[in-house]
Amino acid sequence: MNLTTLLLIVLIYMSLMIISMFIEEVKLRIAFYLIVALGTLCFINLYLTFTYYIKLRNEPGIAGAPGPKGDQGSKGDQGGCSYATKCGIDGSRPMIVNAVNAMYQINKKCLNDPNLDTCGDKETLDKANPLHQQINLLEKIANETSMSKEQFRKKINVCLEDPEGCL
Repeated sequence: MNLTTLLLIVLIYMSLMIISMFIEEVKLRIAFYLIVALGTLCFINLYLTFTYYIKLRNEPGIAGAPGPKGDQGSKGDQGGCSYATKCGIDGSRPMIVNAVNAMYQINKKCLNDPNLDTCGDKETLDKANPLHQQINLLEKIANETSMSKEQFRKKINVCLEDPEGCL
């Protein structure tokens, strides 16, 4: 309790003592004192109840014995990235470029950086530009996927055969 609260309580009891002096009859004065005493006990009871409730509700209790073992849960997903610290497939670009190279027989340098210097001729450059965009899209998907590396390899082939079915 701080000083302000203590002074307020003293002021209340002083005013109750002054009120009791206006009561002439002794039996009524004793009844008044008993009512004040019972009111004080009720106030103290409420104060202690709320104080200890607030104090104890945030403290953990005594640890009990462990309960019975429960049923085993269902089996989780295999190799999903939802439980991993990092999603995506590392080193996905070389894997994608190799698959595109195997399917279209276009130089890997040309697929990574399509221009006349790396591709050699305009016909190869025209084939490499949309494939370069497809490689970038697949790389973005690989960095955000929860698929395994093998599942993603299969998806590469599906995406290269049907770019619309890739998304």
